[in-house]
Amino acid sequence: MKSAKQLARLIDAMGLSTESDESGLSGSQYVTVTVEAGNVYKLRMSDHEMRPTYGLTRGYADFEIGNHQDADGDWKAAIRWLANKTGRKPVFALRNSFNLRGLKMADAAAMHCRWLADEMAADRIAQAWGSQTYNEFWNAHCEQIRGW
Repeated sequence: MKSAKQLARLIDAMGLSTESDESGLSGSQYVTVTVEAGNVYKLRMSDHEMRPTYGLTRGYADFEIGNHQDADGDWKAAIRWLANKTGRKPVFALRNSFNLRGLKMADAAAMHCRWLADEMAADRIAQAWGSQTYNEFWNAHCEQIRGW
């Protein structure tokens, strides 16, 4: 996982609301997750421990991602942790994260079948890619899908 924005897209696909942010003092990145019940979780991606003064003024992270002493685990562990906290199904990859120009008909058919089976899940994935709905996503990109 390279950035908080990539992590936020996966969490968005779980049906949760996210905001990503960066530290003004270091390369640390943050994802704030809001759950319907009003619970808020902060995930921090960094290569170093959080300074105590920064934690006191900005709030500590609920889950630390990185290779430092205070880290709770990697990004996959963070997704699992968040799924346990929220009761959501974890998402580790977006089905449509492939290059659309190279999309094969079988992949297009599989994505369309997912939409038929679970329209809301498909809409959440489309929203993570900047479209309001799956239909909007499909219409915007279907000319790039050969053979459809």
